[in-house]
Amino acid sequence: MKGKTWMTTVAILAVVLMATTTWAYGPGGGRGWGRGPCYNAADVGGPVGMNLTADQNEKIRALRVAHQKEVQPLQAAMFAKRGELRTLWLETTPNEEKILKVNRDIDAIKAQLNEKATKHRLQMLNVLTPEQKAQVQSRGSGFGRGRGLGPGAGAGAGCDGPGYGPGQGRGMGPRGW
Repeated sequence: MKGKTWMTTVAILAVVLMATTTWAYGPGGGRGWGRGPCYNAADVGGPVGMNLTADQNEKIRALRVAHQKEVQPLQAAMFAKRGELRTLWLETTPNEEKILKVNRDIDAIKAQLNEKATKHRLQMLNVLTPEQKAQVQSRGSGFGRGRGLGPGAGAGAGCDGPGYGPGQGRGMGPRGW
């Protein structure tokens, strides 16, 4: 009788432990890119608070879609090269020439991605009026939507704030983009 009670207790404890880790993770599938605290379904095209026209929003949305299609193969290549580099480093005797070659390939892909990002940003600025451009430029660079430094919302985080710390923080591009 003691054995059955013990086994039942262990089984219940195991189920409870597995359930708590599932519940602790919460809804939404976990870490990764997604809609941040500045997401606004009515204004997904351009920067938050810019009062863009419907035409401007549509143009910006089209530019973003085109940009994503353009950089997706480069991102996939970058992912593959990083995996290749990781494999090379795990060899018992790493080959210096191969590692350096893959590093150069990664640097070339990064340069292409950076160039495409710069062109994309300039195209997006061309959609704005002079007043809107001045508003974007007055916000400074590099602190808007984007990947943060960890889970949560960090000190000072907001749609326009730096907010870096343990959470949604430094993004890419001008604030609010």
